[in-house]
Amino acid sequence: MNKREALKLLEKSIIDVQEKFKESPYCFLSEDDFKCHIYARILGELGDRFSIHTETSFRDGNSKLSKKPDLSIYVKKGIKREQEKFFWEVFADDVLAIVEIKFFKAHSKKNEELAMKDIEKLESLLEMNPTAKGYFVAFSFPKLNMDIIKKRCKSIRGKFYYCSFLTT
Repeated sequence: MNKREALKLLEKSIIDVQEKFKESPYCFLSEDDFKCHIYARILGELGDRFSIHTETSFRDGNSKLSKKPDLSIYVKKGIKREQEKFFWEVFADDVLAIVEIKFFKAHSKKNEELAMKDIEKLESLLEMNPTAKGYFVAFSFPKLNMDIIKKRCKSIRGKFYYCSFLTT
């Protein structure tokens, strides 16, 4: 599997989870449920070249481990580790994809602000990892006007996905 195929697998997995959400919304009670469903669809398919991880820490501008995207896909050979202790790092060129997921159970200003913070985090991570592709994936139970969030996502190098259970 090459990098393009791995990204296509991620995108197909996101679309599959969107369909599952439309069919059975109560399979998803939290944002972590969406993360788990996407992760499970990808895990066995990536092969030996890539690995998928949840909530792994990235260093910020001050070298502190502070930014944790919901999902990230790495080129396995790019994961450097020490034998003596649990320490690892991935060089920027070996970060393939960074995914932020947001689940809106209702419309609120606070949810919109949280989404904007996640988009800012994604932008920052993509800036530090210039070859990575970013994904902002939003799910909602009620149909929401996502224009502001979608517009804000245009600044990321990647894709925006939105799925609502209710269509009206």
